[in-house]
Amino acid sequence: MEKLNRKLILLQLSWLLFNFICIYTTLVAQPPALEKWNDKKYDSANSANDAEYLTQGEKQVIFYTNLARMNGPLFAETYLQKYLDSAGMEENSWVQSLRKDLRKLSPLSPMKPEKELFNEAYKHARGMGEAGRTGHSSPSGESFGRRMKKLQGEYDMVAENCQYGNDDPLSIVIDLLIDEGVSGNGHRMNMLDPNMQYIGVSIQPHKKYGYNCVMDFGGREEVVKKTLAQKFLFWVKSIFTGE
Repeated sequence: MEKLNRKLILLQLSWLLFNFICIYTTLVAQPPALEKWNDKKYDSANSANDAEYLTQGEKQVIFYTNLARMNGPLFAETYLQKYLDSAGMEENSWVQSLRKDLRKLSPLSPMKPEKELFNEAYKHARGMGEAGRTGHSSPSGESFGRRMKKLQGEYDMVAENCQYGNDDPLSIVIDLLIDEGVSGNGHRMNMLDPNMQYIGVSIQPHKKYGYNCVMDFGGREEVVKKTLAQKFLFWVKSIFTGE
């Protein structure tokens, strides 16, 4: 009887030790998802840190956009989920679509700020804010193509996002990524386009919506070719390593 009791005690202690190890592994050994962003490889997401012409909020818009580009699955797990929880937003089809796109996204290079793109973003955000208008044509009726014509010598491709009603950087980025009601998710595609390597951001007051944010993107052919080569190498690596 005494031997049986000892065996039972040993079994109970073993079970307690097993549970302790499981809890430790979950809570301590594996860092919380947000802490994974502390890895040095994500320092380059803060590419706008030294751009003195940008406000802190504009720098943060670039920072969060770069995080989504560099690790889509982790961004979905952390910042997207945090935003949805704090906003009490339901998991609708647009959110589900974004999750899917982020989870399958291959790592992209962070975008770098460029002054000429900022200048155009600032001019458009300021003008549309004062006029209380929306869209990509200027208050005077100048189309996006004509507005960007002056940059054709600098970039082989350009694109633009406009967001209204927010001055909080994360809210701006998440709203454009979710892209609710926008056919083809054009804003999301611009932000996650591997061909877009340069960016300018301006957040300005808006007469009707409080604030408007304009993001102008640029891509150069030599960078596009390099990006395609990197994507090919990443694809080859994934085949052989299963990553």
